[in-house]
Parts: sequence; structure tokens; C-alpha cells
Amino acid sequence: MSALLVWFRERGARRVDLRASAAGRPLYRALGFRETADPAMRLTLPAESFIPPRVTGSDL
Repeated sequence: MSALLVWFRERGARRVDLRASAAGRPLYRALGFRETADPAMRLTLPAESFIPPRVTGSDL
């Protein structure tokens, strides 16, 4: 999950929404997700968390 959040940050995502099972909610809360009015959880990523994508030889 941490690698997926880095992937979102590398692409400039500002928000991640998900539907969590009762068993999964503690994990997502620990990662910074908060419950919303919907049956969803949301993580708002601050602009300064943007990680520019790495350029590799295969990207050229």
C-alpha cells in the first residue's frame, strides 16, 4: 500500500478515495486515511508531498 501511495504522489494526485472493509479500516487510518460521510475513506495529499517521477533509461 505504501508503494501505491508513492505512485499516486509521483503523479501529483491530491486525493485518494477507497472503500474499506471493517478489517481494513485500521490499516488505512494508520496510513492517514479518514472516514468521509460516504461509506468511504479519503487521504488528502498536501501539495508539498508531490514526488517528481524518476526518469529511467526505459522511459526515454
